[in-house]
Amino acid sequence: MTTVFRSINPKNNKLAKTFEAISNTALEKKIDRSYQRFRYKYSQGLEGLPRRYQKLGFLKEILEERRDELATAVVQEMGKPIGQAHGEITKSIQHLDYYMNHSDQFLAPEKLDISSGQKGVLIHQPLGPIVGKCLNLLNWC
Repeated sequence: MTTVFRSINPKNNKLAKTFEAISNTALEKKIDRSYQRFRYKYSQGLEGLPRRYQKLGFLKEILEERRDELATAVVQEMGKPIGQAHGEITKSIQHLDYYMNHSDQFLAPEKLDISSGQKGVLIHQPLGPIVGKCLNLLNWC
């Protein structure tokens, strides 16, 4: 028996859409593909960041261009007032800007002064992809 998820419009309690759950095999394939993509991106090092920033910029443009449409979806899916829904979109755009402008600093090696005059370097090495919401906006998708 397939699990079906129902999306209910909180404003009128009517069924908005149904979604079928994917199989464990399909989920494992998606996780494996995500990990393989992570390994590829990680192998590019900091040199690959400009392309990532470009992709974030494309997402930002989409959010800006479809602001009203996406805000309407937030209202229907979450029951938020339209003003708050627009705020969700704005906050997501601001998060994109923040990470496009600061990720170089977050990922750069940090020189450390350790006790007894020793020096060290803190290197950020991610372990792999994570499951979770990346942007506040996407928590309702």
